Parts: sequence; structure tokens; C-alpha cells
Amino acid sequence: MFLVASIEIPLIYLYTLLESAANAVRPQANYYAQLAQEMVKLPIGMVLVLALRLGLVGALWSAIAGFAARTAVLALVTRSIGWGSLSRQIASTLLSRYWLPLYAAIPPNIIALDNVIVALIFGSAEPLGYAAAAHLLGSVVVMSGNLAAGLYPRMLQSPSSRDVEVALKMVLMVAIPSSVGITLLSAPLLNVLRPEYAEAAWVMPALQLGAIVSLLLGLMDSTIVGEERADYGEGAGFRRLLRSRLFLIPTLNYVYALVYLPALSLALSLMGLRGPVEVLWVWVLTGLAASAGLLAYKARLAVARVPFRFPAGAVSRYLAATLVMAAVLYLVKPVGLPERVLDALASTLPPVALSALTYFSALYVIDGEFRQLVSQVLGALGLRGAPPRRSS
Repeated sequence: MFLVASIEIPLIYLYTLLESAANAVRPQANYYAQLAQEMVKLPIGMVLVLALRLGLVGALWSAIAGFAARTAVLALVTRSIGWGSLSRQIASTLLSRYWLPLYAAIPPNIIALDNVIVALIFGSAEPLGYAAAAHLLGSVVVMSGNLAAGLYPRMLQSPSSRDVEVALKMVLMVAIPSSVGITLLSAPLLNVLRPEYAEAAWVMPALQLGAIVSLLLGLMDSTIVGEERADYGEGAGFRRLLRSRLFLIPTLNYVYALVYLPALSLALSLMGLRGPVEVLWVWVLTGLAASAGLLAYKARLAVARVPFRFPAGAVSRYLAATLVMAAVLYLVKPVGLPERVLDALASTLPPVALSALTYFSALYVIDGEFRQLVSQVLGALGLRGAPPRRSS
């Protein structure tokens, strides 16, 4: 199995390289490639694992096929850039600066130690299962950050407050209703994963708020790092990079880890928690408090470098449409929690579809910018009719 899995490694290196190239010319291509990966991986996995009963080896081969498809799409998209030729100067530049991305990659691994802390203090890995289920639902909200994929490349080209504001609107337009919808449907959705996990539904409001904070942190990082110019040119030496925001941002993440992990350990130790849901409450709230403090500081840095305004008007329209959606969803959400997975899905998916339709319909009525966006999408697909009216 390890021999088969090793085939993934060169593909991962290759598509990572091609993604970096695509970021400079067509950042949206990275998401086309990810879509191709899933479209290839899932059907092949069904054949190898379900039909041919190859188990883990079949799953590995389906993953390899997905990585190959992702690499192929990126190679096709970036072929016009060319591979260039070996350059001693470029190699020297890379070797002299490799420490910075390495430094920035360590904090997430330190923060991930919260799983170990929770398991050790609670004396069991049971809360980790509840946390994994809850964060799986929260990941739906975090994925709306993909709508801001173009912000970092745009900031590299020319820092603009308008680009930051557009990115905020795009992300919050999806994140706000998603977080509310998932909160209202959290019990049925968690029940699909495992009936016991439905108890964690009470934690979802705080977890969804934490997901939105995480999204905003990503946008602030893209703004701050994208605006930085310390790494431009051949004269970007060690001291210059050390004084730059390219070094400051990962340093702040180290500070976050040094605050978050001890605070989590102290809270779990002093509160004498008995159940996994209680542990999850403390876990989520500790992370939310630390993340909110980090967001406040990073937002201040971002505004100082690229003055932008929070799109309060647009967010108020998103909230109004979300209230309409929430009212409808409250009336049609499942009452019971079926134990069979298929029954649980059958009772949950229709309300999800109806709530999404309600939200975007309401938003289309009250938000002229959203109508314009829909018109642009239809135009890109060759389906656009008359130009939409602009709202007041």
C-alpha cells in the first residue's frame, strides 16, 4: 500500500508547481483542476472500492487518478507560460529565501497539537470525533473563501481597496447564509454522520462564527502579504525580509499558538468537564476568542496598508435575505432524526435546496449588485438577456 501511495508524491509536487504558475496568469484554473480531480476520483473510487472490492488499494488508485487529472488540467492551462530553462541565478535566489516559507509553514502544525491536548486532558479521544463532525459542517462555510481566490494575485499586481471590498462581499454573501442554514440544520446533518453527534448541535453557532472569523483572517493575510514588496528584486536580503510583513504574518500565527494552546489547556484543566460536548464547547470558544483577537490586529494592519471599508450596506442585504431564508427553513426543517443514513439524507436535502433557493431569490430582489453578478455569469455562459435594473 505504501508503494502504491508513493506514486502520489511526484504528482503532488508537480501540480503544486503548476498551481503557483497558474496563480500568476489564471488563478481560477486551480479550481477547475480541483473540480476535475473530484470528477475523476469519485467514479473510479466507486468502481475500484465498491464494485471490485479492492479496499484501501482501490481508494489509493482512485486518489492517484484524481491527482493525475488535476495535474493534466493545470499543465494544459499553463502550457503557454513555458518551462523556461535552468537558471543559476533563480536557484540562488530560491535557496537564499527558502527559510521564509518554511518558517510560515510551521504554525499550523503547532496549532494542530490542540487535538493531543484535548485527548490527554479528557483522557479519551471521544471529543475528537465530535469535533471532526462539527468541523466537517463548518468546512462548508470555510469553502466560501474560494470566492476570494483572485484577491492575492490581484494584490500582487496592484494593491486596491476596491478588490478587498469586492472579495469581502463575495465571501460574506455565501458565508452568512451558509452559517445560519447549517446552524438551523445542524442536528439533522450531524445525525447523518452519527446519531450521537447530534448532541453537538448546540455548539454550532459558536463554531460557525469561528468559521467566518477564519475566512476574514485569510482575506486579511492575502491583503497584507499581497501588498508587501520586500521580496521584489534581487536585493531582497535576509534583513529586509526579516523586517517585512512576510515575516510578521507567520510570527503573529506563532503568537496565536502560544496564546491559544496554553489557554485551552488551562480551561480544560480547571473546568472539570465530564462529557465530549462540554469539552467541545470550551475548545470552540477558546479558539474563537484567540482568533477574534488575532483578526482585530490583522485587520488593523491591512487597513493601514490598503485603506478599505467594511461593506456594511451589502452585508445588511445579505442578513435581510438570510432572515427570509431562516424563516422558511425553520418551517420545513426535519422534525425527527432518522437512524438510517438514507432516510436522514432524504429528510435533510430538500430543506437545504429550498433554503438556498429562497436566499438567492430574496437577494436577487433586494440587491442590485447581485443581479448584476447574475447577469455577468449568464453573459459568460452566453445566456444573458436584457441588462438588469440597478437597485437604489
